[in-house]
Amino acid sequence: IMAEAMMLKSSTLAEDYWRRAIAAAAEPSDRFDVTIGYADLLYSLGRNSEGAAQFDAVRAALAPTDYDAIGRAHYAQANYEARAGLIEEARRSYDEAERAYKQIGNASLRAFRLKDLEQAEAKTLGAPAA
Repeated sequence: IMAEAMMLKSSTLAEDYWRRAIAAAAEPSDRFDVTIGYADLLYSLGRNSEGAAQFDAVRAALAPTDYDAIGRAHYAQANYEARAGLIEEARRSYDEAERAYKQIGNASLRAFRLKDLEQAEAKTLGAPAA
């Protein structure tokens, strides 16, 4: 289902495939991934508020201490917002990703996520990388 949805990215039929993929996702991690894919489609169609709502739903389904997943959701949202020209929204989402990543207990993962975020933000928004 996901493969079909990805191949039809610009088609309205893709929306149906993404919704079916979300409904068919057996594991929370799968639901996370396909919901973010669906949000990508919505942002690419200019349906930004609907895309943002998908990210809100993803984060609401996460454990409040799953800082890595929370950060990854904010990070992905920032990228889609930037691509849609929503620069201030993207900055806020990158900031939220950073706040979440700083709370990751595993020092190696925390450092990796923060460095990746810094580089992505610099590339996407032109912010200076340290």
